[in-house]
Amino acid sequence: MTTKAVKLVLFDAFDTLIKPRQPIPNQYSHVFVKHGVNISPDVVKQSFKGKFAELNDKAGNYGKKLSWTPNQWWSTLIKMVIEEHVSAVDDKTLGVIQNELLTRFASSDGYEAFQGSYDTLSAINRAGIKCGLVSNSDERIVETVSVLESLSLRQFLSRISLSYNVGHEKPEREIFQDALKVDGSIRPSEVLFVGDEYKADYLGAKDAGMKPLLLYQAGYHKEIDEQTLKSVDHIDKITDVLEYI
Repeated sequence: MTTKAVKLVLFDAFDTLIKPRQPIPNQYSHVFVKHGVNISPDVVKQSFKGKFAELNDKAGNYGKKLSWTPNQWWSTLIKMVIEEHVSAVDDKTLGVIQNELLTRFASSDGYEAFQGSYDTLSAINRAGIKCGLVSNSDERIVETVSVLESLSLRQFLSRISLSYNVGHEKPEREIFQDALKVDGSIRPSEVLFVGDEYKADYLGAKDAGMKPLLLYQAGYHKEIDEQTLKSVDHIDKITDVLEYI
């Protein structure tokens, strides 16, 4: 547990403050089938991971490396997943599917607040401590009708650092340093960083000189071995962050 005063609490976004309402493969499959493209959730799950990695190698950071918009990047990924399993989908149907999925995952239709997120952010703000967000994601998450707005979480975040805008992804030090711009007087050692990914969040924040805290719920988050868990500060409920400030 931290002993020095915390002046800023930074959070990861996905699977820390927010999470999919239903597994993403299920949501993709639902929209595909709705428009006559019969691809099951299991098949989507197998395809999505590989196609995501393939596209990220070609056009990293959600298309930023090729000067694509995030919508171009996600539309391309959706097309790649479909075309791996269906030989012919007309352009009109493809466009409808792409638009529906893009809209869904830029709002509360696709995501919900992680249990306790609202209460935790609110309590930290009431304590006079700033909150911020550091996420490997694109700018769609903070649009006017975005996930954070629609879930009433945006109001608590003094600064949002997105990899697409910063030009660096976690665990790179630069994206953590960008979050410090919220207040030039705050030092990295006065920052608590909360996230669910061991390498990107915990080790990235630690390397940036911050106090890392791992959110880990067995059976939900990506499995972490027991030896690693014993070596890190970790919580299984987002509300437990309050014990560290």
